[in-house]
Amino acid sequence: MKQIKLLDTTLRDGEQAAGVSFTYTQKEIIVQALIEIGIDEIEIGIPAMGKEEIRFIGQMIKKYPDFPFILWCRAQENDIKAAEACGAKNIHMALPVSKIHLDAFDLDFNTAIQKLNDLVRLAKKKFDFISIGLMDSFRASLENLLLTLDIAENLNIDRIRLSDTVGSALPREVEGLITMIRKASSLPIEFHGHNDLGLATANALSAIYSRAETIDVTVNGLGERAGNVALAEIVMIGIQSGEYKTNIDSKKLFHLSKTVADFSGQIIPPDKPIVGSRVFCHESGIHCRGLLKNPSSFQAFPAEKVGNPNSGMLFGKHSGSSFLVDYMAKQGMTISRESARNLLREFREFSSLKTKINNES
Repeated sequence: MKQIKLLDTTLRDGEQAAGVSFTYTQKEIIVQALIEIGIDEIEIGIPAMGKEEIRFIGQMIKKYPDFPFILWCRAQENDIKAAEACGAKNIHMALPVSKIHLDAFDLDFNTAIQKLNDLVRLAKKKFDFISIGLMDSFRASLENLLLTLDIAENLNIDRIRLSDTVGSALPREVEGLITMIRKASSLPIEFHGHNDLGLATANALSAIYSRAETIDVTVNGLGERAGNVALAEIVMIGIQSGEYKTNIDSKKLFHLSKTVADFSGQIIPPDKPIVGSRVFCHESGIHCRGLLKNPSSFQAFPAEKVGNPNSGMLFGKHSGSSFLVDYMAKQGMTISRESARNLLREFREFSSLKTKINNES
């Protein structure tokens, strides 16, 4: 199976979600949890944010000296100096390449490329690893992209990041661009996706199938606007499909997700794939009957595989007699199928009445 490297950017892009701000202690806990779960790299923050950010990043680098923390920088000399102040070994520099972004930052492409040349030469004197992010890659002209890639390769950049900055790319576009770049360049490829069209995970899969080596993720898909590629989804798709593998311990996913949700104040929807509180709960009679015979009949994988304790069968309007008979037997009581049907009839009436009262109130 293909080995995929995962870069977690919860503490950078995740914290850029509107209204999210982690405390120093919370960030420290998240870093430890990410390392323990097996994440390959952490984009730990933006040193240009100021002294507190530099202090936190510097402390984490000292605490975990061998872990590959990545520091996010704009393509500006001041950002590089701030990263150096953290004691960093690895930096990422983001460069606008689409006309939309170049205009937004009052740049022309030639000026941006010259800035890239100058800053990379400066950064190479200070850091062991340099990646370049092509901001808004999927809305940039092919000419701009290829020229930037050629320059990056000549400068011996360590990795190139293709960013679907506004989440507007389609899976076939991700596949097409990465396949084309693979033919034009030998640079390792990293994919950074957003979820504005609900396609972040699908686009990340297209990147993987097109031979991108690194995928950027966040816990719970936390990030700007509609968020980023969700860590848990990429991990479990790889496990279930068997088409690629990661270093993540899937049994720790639920706890990590809950921790970040609590710290960020962003509630996880109960039906969120993989980590939702009720994605392993069942009510429907036909589902419960199937699950009693074979747990995999209506579940792709057991809740224990991701450390989710909220699994089982619940009584509700759609419950069936098989589940009630089984439930009563586990309580040490025997009940006939006919009695079970009568009880369920009353329970359904009660359930409907309760729903009506709740709606009216």
